[in-house]
Amino acid sequence: MYRPMPTQALAAAARVAALMLLAGNACAQYAVSQLPALTATPPTNLVMMIDDSGSMQSAFVPDGLDQYAGTRRFTSSTFNALSYNPSITYTAPALITSSGTATPLTSSFNAAPIDGFDTSATTVDLSAGYQPTTSATPGSSNQNFAAHPNQDLNLIFAPAAPPAGGGGGAPAYYYVYKSTLAGCTSMITDDNCYQYVRVGASEQQNFANWYSFYRTRHLMIASAAALAMADPGLTQARVTWRALSTCTSMTNGSDCAGWDSAVVDNRIRTFTGTQRSNFYQWLSRVPANQSTPTRSTWRAIGDYFSSTSLGANGPYGINPNPLTGTEFQHHADRRTVERR
Repeated sequence: MYRPMPTQALAAAARVAALMLLAGNACAQYAVSQLPALTATPPTNLVMMIDDSGSMQSAFVPDGLDQYAGTRRFTSSTFNALSYNPSITYTAPALITSSGTATPLTSSFNAAPIDGFDTSATTVDLSAGYQPTTSATPGSSNQNFAAHPNQDLNLIFAPAAPPAGGGGGAPAYYYVYKSTLAGCTSMITDDNCYQYVRVGASEQQNFANWYSFYRTRHLMIASAAALAMADPGLTQARVTWRALSTCTSMTNGSDCAGWDSAVVDNRIRTFTGTQRSNFYQWLSRVPANQSTPTRSTWRAIGDYFSSTSLGANGPYGINPNPLTGTEFQHHADRRTVERR
């Protein structure tokens, strides 16, 4: 049986509908912030991790190419990605001081440091003393060389005659892959597909930059990190750093040292002033003689971001750090970035 709704019920339903309409309009007009009231934009946390394992001494990529040292293809970027590539402009990095001044690092064709980050490093005259590197140790004059390709010794040492045994320094050179060369099978493993090129005057500086800053894995990663961390936008971020096996604590500020044993404070701080100069000092001295505990390192970094009990030296300390006494607070939603 149909029963009409009482007048009071109709009135109540109308009031509810009106309130729902008003609430909907209010929600559309006033958006709820997804950030806490503590701070409008929490600064980003960033961890820079550098590989300090022994494989970083290598002047070839990928692993295993050292068995081809002495071939034409070993000194071609088509086969060995760390070899000089004439199509790439190799930018020399700079070290940034506590005042924010960038101090350019330099190399020259007639006096190229074997480690461009070490101002006391041995230099090589690339116009006459070049030998292809297979590995080099940061902080040391020690490096290992590949033999010059035997089939091209007359080209490599011209106009002089090749020395007995074909070893020693020569004018700098590299090889380029050309599938149209006589006898080439179009395989990158075929030495008949590679053409000798002596470094010309127009590319001498670029070759010198490659030699001093990019020819080994260690130099390449240090140069790339130096250039990337010079981004002015990072002065708003909070940065800490570590390596795989050295400089492992990001909270005590007293165990972060490079091959020169000089300790810098790497506790997380805004990336300006002393914090930035400390990073560059460490970066220029990262060793390359350790093991490769990659998984345990990533776990340690994850644990670092998981802990809210590290105080002002942890990733959830309020800016600016360091703080004392009861000033410490933490951001529960602090945005984090991990970079290697």
